[in-house]
Amino acid sequence: MKKTKSTESKSKNNRKQAQIANRLRILRLIYSQTPYSQRGLTLETQLQASTISNIVAELLQSEIITEGETLESGKVGPRETILQINPRITATVGINVHTTAQDICLINGNGDIISHECIEKRWNDESIQLIADQIRQTVKKSGLKLKEIGGIGFAIPGVVDNETGTVILSRSLKLENFPLRKIFGQKLKIPVNVDRNVICGSYFEQHSQPDLKWANSGYLFIKDVTPRKGASEYSVGMALTVNGKIYRGINHAAGELDAVLLPSEEQTAKSRTSSQDFFHAMGSHLASVVNLLDIGKLIISSDGETMTKEDFTILSTALSKSLIPISNRTFEASFSRLGFSGMTQGAALQVLHQKLENDLSNLILNH
Repeated sequence: MKKTKSTESKSKNNRKQAQIANRLRILRLIYSQTPYSQRGLTLETQLQASTISNIVAELLQSEIITEGETLESGKVGPRETILQINPRITATVGINVHTTAQDICLINGNGDIISHECIEKRWNDESIQLIADQIRQTVKKSGLKLKEIGGIGFAIPGVVDNETGTVILSRSLKLENFPLRKIFGQKLKIPVNVDRNVICGSYFEQHSQPDLKWANSGYLFIKDVTPRKGASEYSVGMALTVNGKIYRGINHAAGELDAVLLPSEEQTAKSRTSSQDFFHAMGSHLASVVNLLDIGKLIISSDGETMTKEDFTILSTALSKSLIPISNRTFEASFSRLGFSGMTQGAALQVLHQKLENDLSNLILNH
């Protein structure tokens, strides 16, 4: 039976998509924190050794990846080397915006930090221009040019439409339906990604600690936003990962937990609770969230001023005691001090990995 042009085109497209899927799978393993050699990729993916060899050769030839340190081995034969993303392939910027400062980091193609600094200034109408100017200075001081920057990632407190780059609602920044991607993209003519700060924080933690339990997990950020004598006002936000993907919700507001975890203003006024009482109560409330979602991992992130290791112990103990007593329950909670820094790096990593994947896909489609 003679093949039609339509059938041949469809078959060719299917082959291209299969090639892209295999190469993206390998790329994601290489840019993960787990060190992989070519043999390690073969064992991990169960693909044929020849297929892995061809893909690695293509990635090396396109200069997307390079060979790193040599693995020690007692085996006879060629030495195995760790594969890594070429640090010179691109660079990206992460910007974590909060009410009193803007945290900015610049990373290379392999995710290593080139520069990390903080602008101690409250968010206002001039902040967009201030951040654009700071990026220009940071890039120049690092010996790079703006055209070498592959993307800019914003971490924003509040509800964000990641697809359009719009800040739907940020109470702390007093923004509503603000087209951040469009406005900032016009400033520097560089691709811009905008996401919730907790999603960026979760992305960084998952990248730093590869673990199967992340497939169904939560990342909670706690911040003391307006310290006052005798009481503290907290802000919390949560990122949820379900079946290996970030769950954003139909209104992009999944994880907005202030009303669930925090006492009302009336309750706060009646009772000046201590931080110990607060974290004990929060642990009990969090148990309801864990029971509802049945997640296997929860990262509690904050800064040293808001939450100490002792505070976390109080919270996690109350959480454990309030969980439904399922036999052999798979669950762990851990504390991260990275706080805002982790969100900033997560924003940069997000846009870096998007850039690498888009470039690889386009390379195959245009080949």
